[in-house]
Amino acid sequence: MAYDSGNGDVYIANGDSGNVSVVDGATGAVIRSISVGSEPGAVAYDVENGNIYVANAGSSNLSVVNGPSDKVVGSIPVGTDPEAIAYDTINGYLYVVNCYSFNVSVIDGASNAVIKWIPVGSNPAGIAFDPSNGYLYVADRGSHNVTVINGATEKRVKSIPVGFDPSGIGYDSDNGYVYVTHPDRDDLTVINGTTDSVVGTIATGERPDSVVADATNGIVYVPNYWSKDVAVLNGSTDQVVLDVPVGNLPDALAYDSGSGYLFVSNGGSDSVSIIDARGCASCKASFNESGLPARTRWWVNLTDGQSFSSLLPTISFKEPNGTYHFSIATTDKEYQYRALGESGSTVVVYGSEATKALKFTRVTYRITFTESGLPSGTEWWVNLTNGRTLHSTHSTLSFGETNATYGYTTSSANASYAGESGNFTVNGGVVAEAVQFRLDPKLPELAGASSFPGVSRLTARRST
Repeated sequence: MAYDSGNGDVYIANGDSGNVSVVDGATGAVIRSISVGSEPGAVAYDVENGNIYVANAGSSNLSVVNGPSDKVVGSIPVGTDPEAIAYDTINGYLYVVNCYSFNVSVIDGASNAVIKWIPVGSNPAGIAFDPSNGYLYVADRGSHNVTVINGATEKRVKSIPVGFDPSGIGYDSDNGYVYVTHPDRDDLTVINGTTDSVVGTIATGERPDSVVADATNGIVYVPNYWSKDVAVLNGSTDQVVLDVPVGNLPDALAYDSGSGYLFVSNGGSDSVSIIDARGCASCKASFNESGLPARTRWWVNLTDGQSFSSLLPTISFKEPNGTYHFSIATTDKEYQYRALGESGSTVVVYGSEATKALKFTRVTYRITFTESGLPSGTEWWVNLTNGRTLHSTHSTLSFGETNATYGYTTSSANASYAGESGNFTVNGGVVAEAVQFRLDPKLPELAGASSFPGVSRLTARRST
């Protein structure tokens, strides 16, 4: 995924369909699709020539797309399974990591030709460029290290052990640090770009995939694939300050330093989330309820003391960026709510409107029937006048119902026993109901006789 600062579009590789979607960076709308090679993945933009480079893992080549025309203008053979691309703003070269060739292809952006191959570690998966010293950092997934390459000499200068499964990698020019994702460890390794030494680790969400930094404010963004959010890190403290919910299975990021927009590719929902990474003085938060009777008053109460209410299904208000805990209330105590989704009783405001869906349902109370008289293990039923039928082979049977008065009948699998009928009322609390089965003196005990719903009761005839 890459942002083209020349035309304002975002380019997203679709690995399964062999094409690249072009998204209007201002509207988020897909404006065209470009056919490329097999299994496209990584995408990079060359600010010098205006080309987009797409790494095709299945066909082991790069497709060259002209940014102004969105036409494929060339194909460059590289190593086996190219997985990541970095652009060197100093020399105008592109560096492509080839996962199964264990090397990096160096491409001259002026001629679109491979001019060198640089051996690295095992199964390289990610690459980042440090413009302050011209170094490139390659995450070697198979050998659990980061290879450091001098961009001026195209030589390996160091190998930094970082632990199991390094994958995505990014550089923060604000603090000079390199961040390496570990999808199987759910954390980042932090490397000091000046000393090329590991200075710490940062816990993230589940399966962090890539890293993008905003050089203007030192904020680092990491998409968490299984957590369905983007971790926002303060580069000064290396602390996660927010987790911003996005679409399903986010796996790539692109950043527009001009507008401050962060683009998130959601592989599981085939969508793009657009976040105003610079934030806003106050952003809208909207809560949408369903289930309450019309014109019922309800509230959203924030733990900072603010409270908002409405007689309509939507409550909206504005808040600064942050994570807010909330509770929900209503005047109709017959109803309770639950949040729809995975974020529970928190809402995150970060650079765009945050929405929360709520569903109100009728409150139910526990009703317990206890039977006596039946032989142990006999199946029996409680049949309610609202149509519900419940059964058990134990002496007790419990279920939930809302406030109301209910009629009932009871029956059992042994037709020799007659049940009882009656009524019970639910009024804001639990209900206990005792029923007794009595042996019908007119009938012999028939262990196999049945009187469960839908089956006629057997009648015994006395022989003469």
